[in-house]
Amino acid sequence: MSNVDKRVAAVALEKMFRGQHFSICTVDDCIDLVGGSRAGQIYRRLSALHCVAWADIPDDVMQIMPVWINEVLGGPRLTVLQIPAVHEGNLSLPPIEDFPRIGK
Repeated sequence: MSNVDKRVAAVALEKMFRGQHFSICTVDDCIDLVGGSRAGQIYRRLSALHCVAWADIPDDVMQIMPVWINEVLGGPRLTVLQIPAVHEGNLSLPPIEDFPRIGK
């Protein structure tokens, strides 16, 4: 995975977070670009949230979603700081380093 691929994935995710809803399609595109897996409970959780408006996602779920996205991308590939809209939309979101690594 190149730095360009990481940056493209970060831009795509930022656009998604700035939009009106969560899109598993964007996550799938990023998986194809940087690697990762569509298998496991975390991916199923994200998939279940497809097209749900950000306003309808509970704060505790919203806070962990960037961690879940990183998990399906194959480990910490992107930091929350690479997705500025996450912080703009949810100021209570701690840095990704503050979350424990979640098992797949």
